[in-house]
Amino acid sequence: MKAECHLSQADNGEAVFKTEKGQIVIPHRVESFLVSLPYIAQAAVLGEGRTQPLAIIVIDSTAIDQTTINSDAINDTDTGDNTVAINDEKSCRNEAIHARLVDDLSDINGQLKPYCRPNCVVVTTIAMSLKNNLLKSDLSLNRIAIEQHFAHFLDEDCQGIIWQ
Repeated sequence: MKAECHLSQADNGEAVFKTEKGQIVIPHRVESFLVSLPYIAQAAVLGEGRTQPLAIIVIDSTAIDQTTINSDAINDTDTGDNTVAINDEKSCRNEAIHARLVDDLSDINGQLKPYCRPNCVVVTTIAMSLKNNLLKSDLSLNRIAIEQHFAHFLDEDCQGIIWQ
């Protein structure tokens, strides 16, 4: 069965897509690697017709190991001033997550076939849910809706890690 976004179903019911060079990618396999990271709550891998897949990830802020954040940037121990601008703390946390994500993606990509490696990762705060139609009633990813929602990233030749 063909869906309008060109996703196909493998014989076992898994969604698959083809890259620009005709390589078959099973997104669930890549997503499994991504959600195995303790700070990634959700992941969707897209890429029909792209050179390389694109990953959409939702960070689980409650699972971030606070020790990865430079405590000196949050608490000024010289003056005893424990106040910090929210934006500074958020920026510091994002930098820590970004650095960790770069390292973890390098490890994950080493385990994947070259054509399965996402060359662009979009970090979003939009959780995939029934309410926004990015999950189906059985709580599986609504890949067609996800592709439509993030179409501008699929249309662009994005690379690297993009914070949305």
